[in-house]
Amino acid sequence: MKKLLKTISLLIFSGIVGFAVAFLLIDQGVAAIQLFLLLPIAFIAVYFHIIIHEGGHLVAGKLSGYKFISFRVGKFTIVRTKDGKLAYKKYQVSGTGGQCLMSPPDALAPNYRFPFIFYNMGGGLANLIFSMPFIPLLFATSGILHMILWIFVAVGVLLGLINIIPIAAMLNDGHNALSAKKNTDSRRAFWLQLRYVDLLSKGVRVRDMPAEWFENIPVEFNSSTGVLIAMRHSYLLDNGEFAQAKEFAQQIIDGIEGTDKLHAIHKNELIAELPFFELISECRAEELEKLYTDELKAHIEAHKILPSKQRILYAYELLHNKDAEKAGEALVAFEKACLTTPFEGELHFEREMIALVQEKAAMAAGE
Repeated sequence: MKKLLKTISLLIFSGIVGFAVAFLLIDQGVAAIQLFLLLPIAFIAVYFHIIIHEGGHLVAGKLSGYKFISFRVGKFTIVRTKDGKLAYKKYQVSGTGGQCLMSPPDALAPNYRFPFIFYNMGGGLANLIFSMPFIPLLFATSGILHMILWIFVAVGVLLGLINIIPIAAMLNDGHNALSAKKNTDSRRAFWLQLRYVDLLSKGVRVRDMPAEWFENIPVEFNSSTGVLIAMRHSYLLDNGEFAQAKEFAQQIIDGIEGTDKLHAIHKNELIAELPFFELISECRAEELEKLYTDELKAHIEAHKILPSKQRILYAYELLHNKDAEKAGEALVAFEKACLTTPFEGELHFEREMIALVQEKAAMAAGE
């Protein structure tokens, strides 16, 4: 049902674009029934330009000296594994239609200088460039074909502009480029997160990465450097420092200086771990009811293809609800998620946490 709703949402967005263009061109004399034919065309145009957009990042990255990590459209992902081969995986980030991740060249001291503008802007530029060939055809066509061409142009220009023009609330490409240009901390955060993802995709554990990557988080971080919060939290978890990780997460959630600039996806990831900390420690029913909110359930559901979310569900069902059947379902889903995740480096920790949950459940059963 959720997948159907997501598809319907995308169709509605595509339909808005199609009907907006149709309204502007209604004088072309196209029958109203033909307008409905534009819905699947708009749907295709959106996905066409998502692929073009991510392809633009790929080309711009290659030309800037970056190395390929992964290419995602929707949740379908192609990733380069630790043996250098390409593999098909699944991944999902709410609010994004696709993503091309590449590992940047070495950053030059002391100010983390490396090429980042072209890589960031490459996606939006590709949308605009690929829209250009359709424009001359607009003057040579009419009727339904004219509208179809307008849709491809409108989607391409819209997607290009909303990514190139800096928008902090969206953390879009233009914002990333502008922040990195103006601020050393932002350049460092952008460089680190790409190198971090590169190593994760090659099976390297977070705790085995350079310790300095997870230190020196800016006191007044911004929407670009906020990713360092999530990275440090993962580092504490993988080192088994659960009490410190919980304290760190709670401090961020409760609000430290600049926390209002932390992007929702990073904050929600911190919130999602709080019930797990409670489950593997005191496991107080009243505390879990407070933590396991409807908003958290929605976040977990939206990212259920990730091993970490199935690990949380497994612990919740086994230790709190004591529902072996549902816990078993979550464990099966966890194993499937482990097979499809592009970030193999996370799996060592996730499997250790599953074992920890099972150990705690066995101890509780023996009491």
